[in-house]
Amino acid sequence: MPRHHFVIVATVLLAVCSRLPAQSTRSGGGQASRSDQTSSRKSDAELIIEQARASLGGSTTLDSVTTLEILGTEEREYAGALPKGATGYDSPAEPFGFKMRWPDRFQFTRHWFIHTLEGRAFWQKQTGGPTVPQTPDLQATARRSTELNAATCTLAFLLKTPPSLGLRPRYLGVVKIEGLEGPTVEFVGPTTYAPKLIFDPVGHTPMAAITTARRFDASGIERVVQVVKRLEDYRKVDGLRFPFRLDERAPGRHTITRIKSIRVNPPLGLRDFANPSR
Repeated sequence: MPRHHFVIVATVLLAVCSRLPAQSTRSGGGQASRSDQTSSRKSDAELIIEQARASLGGSTTLDSVTTLEILGTEEREYAGALPKGATGYDSPAEPFGFKMRWPDRFQFTRHWFIHTLEGRAFWQKQTGGPTVPQTPDLQATARRSTELNAATCTLAFLLKTPPSLGLRPRYLGVVKIEGLEGPTVEFVGPTTYAPKLIFDPVGHTPMAAITTARRFDASGIERVVQVVKRLEDYRKVDGLRFPFRLDERAPGRHTITRIKSIRVNPPLGLRDFANPSR
């Protein structure tokens, strides 16, 4: 059975506009101005993230994670006809790996590729399969995909985004997406993507990460589609709660990532992210 491979490219560009009060009123007795009081308050998005971080083990413990290594497998749903009620997956499952050295080293290992953000540099290495030409367009696409994956993984596992991406949280209210309903925060900035997190309204745990991708439909027309990655099967590792099952669905695609192991603060140095071709 032929295997299908996809490259996710996020395409939504959102601009954040803020408007400060034209005047501030200051009363006697050394009281702070209205604008000073407003700036010192936490936003709704920050309060929701704070609650969610507490549900995962607390901000102090999460921020103490400077390196992270995650290993697992990915299974793509079988695209052919199946008996009613049956679900099939391509076999064998493909390896999935994520390594991080905060704040600017991120690496993804897939079946035939290694994609790495090494500070401000990006490199990729093909480890098998049909040869893919290294054109500027494909390199730019791979870099955007890796940046988006870095943002999504650090949100899913640590509830923060790489500083280099300049993403800021914005509260969208209670949103219903693919049968999930809860407070939703969008992370916007100068990048061409804006991942969202939807949270459990009771336990505050992140339920799903939502992104967008460009896909060609059966008629060959390129469309922007919504990608919903459900975060499931939370388990404790070194005092933190991590999702061990990621259920990703988009039109024409269903991928299950099963996490096999998570190492918190393993000894990952700069050499672990260095381009071997140099």
